[in-house]
Amino acid sequence: MRSFTSARIPPDASRRDPCAPEEESIGPTPDALAEAQYQEVLRRLRELEDGEDELIEWEQVRAELLARIDRRLS
Repeated sequence: MRSFTSARIPPDASRRDPCAPEEESIGPTPDALAEAQYQEVLRRLRELEDGEDELIEWEQVRAELLARIDRRLS
């Protein structure tokens, strides 16, 4: 019969979730995500400045959403 008393456990092992994925597979780092979000904001601003897109007033968006909800509920 084998004894497991001689097994070496890393000191931080008790704090890790054994079911959690490795850090590399979680997704982009916070810095990379922030950069991607920043680039998206810049892209959208360029579209607005170049006239490729336009803003819609909140009141119009709200009215259209409420009308859609009303149609689905009736």
